[in-house]
Amino acid sequence: MQQPKSTQSSSSGCLTTSRVVIPSDDASALDLQDQIIEQMEQQSFSSRDLFSTRLALSELLTNAIRHGNRMDYDKSVTVEWSLTATRIDVTITDEGEGFDPSHLPDPTEEENLERCGGRGVLLVRSFLDEVCYNDRGNSVHIVKHASSSDDA
Repeated sequence: MQQPKSTQSSSSGCLTTSRVVIPSDDASALDLQDQIIEQMEQQSFSSRDLFSTRLALSELLTNAIRHGNRMDYDKSVTVEWSLTATRIDVTITDEGEGFDPSHLPDPTEEENLERCGGRGVLLVRSFLDEVCYNDRGNSVHIVKHASSSDDA
């Protein structure tokens, strides 16, 4: 497995910010996901928040690698995040052409129940506090606020 191309971290007060560029492979994405979740654990996020964020990161990193970069190992995924004890912000950007998330089929509609597509984005939106795509559709910014208790 390749190591991240570049990593920059800084800490100022209670804010930690990081930027990592990974190749388009699932193992690198999983390692990065684990790294982010570990940092959230150190900030005492609840198990519910950790589960929600892990699910979202898994889905969005997989989408960036498989759909955005189309598994092209010459393309990379850039992940930037900032973390405090009360929230995590993550931006995931691939080198693909992008897409329009408003054109995804609604997986809850009768005619789409057995179709692939749209379920992951629906889950991400339901588990996170904010999900915003750029105009091109190759970058997504997510926010998860720490819950007040561990209701897992």
